[in-house]
Parts: sequence; structure tokens; C-alpha cells
Amino acid sequence: MTLAIDATLKQFPTVRRVRLLQVDGHCLFDESSLDVCLKPM
Repeated sequence: MTLAIDATLKQFPTVRRVRLLQVDGHCLFDESSLDVCLKPM
């Protein structure tokens, strides 16, 4: 999975951050259920 994401993102040099979401729209691997990845940085 990591290689596919890396290869895809290299096509878009202006992309700085990526958020991985589950099918239901929640942050992937977020065990706190707070969806911290969706908050602005």
C-alpha cells in the first residue's frame, strides 16, 4: 500500500500532506475516535 501511495503522490509535486480515511470517512488507524487527522494543521 505504501509504495502505491508514494508512486501516486510523486505525480503531484504540490501535495504536502495526505489523510488516509476509512470507507465511513473516519481517519484510518485513529483509535481515539476523535478524527484528529481531519483537524487543520
